[in-house]
Amino acid sequence: LAPGDLVCFYSDGITECEALDEEEFEIERLTEVLRQNRTRPLDEVLAAIESAVTDYRAGLDQGDDQTVILLRRERSPTR
Repeated sequence: LAPGDLVCFYSDGITECEALDEEEFEIERLTEVLRQNRTRPLDEVLAAIESAVTDYRAGLDQGDDQTVILLRRERSPTR
């Protein structure tokens, strides 16, 4: 990993979250949320994912667990 790289581990409950029309959230939507927020602090990236998934399901109950683990390689301090 290069300094600043972001890694996201997630359970299928994130990408398989369904909207009212039964369409799944899918990896493309998750990837877009990660792209848009990649430089933000990890707690804000996590909040953006949670918000996107919650908005997507539009009040429907979530039928599966939702787990996200974010890692970022820190930049080395300059000498």
